[in-house]
Amino acid sequence: MPCAMTTFKTTNGATSLFYPGVIEKLMLIMGSAVTVVFMNINDVMLFDLNSQLAKAYAKTAAESSPLGEMLSDKCYRCDENGITVMT
Repeated sequence: MPCAMTTFKTTNGATSLFYPGVIEKLMLIMGSAVTVVFMNINDVMLFDLNSQLAKAYAKTAAESSPLGEMLSDKCYRCDENGITVMT
């Protein structure tokens, strides 16, 4: 089941994944490494690593991103090595 991480609109919450310790805390909460999709500059969706739904969310986010928010259609793996682009 996907999970969302968000903050107030003015704080660019999606970047919080890059803060020290955040990925480790997410993996602890989720129970394993996760797939991440940036929905906009404030919201991140978290999925199991093998989720097929993540790619659909990434495509939708890229196609419908608001003016000024250039989002990719990529999914990102968050694990003990940090964040990497999934192919």
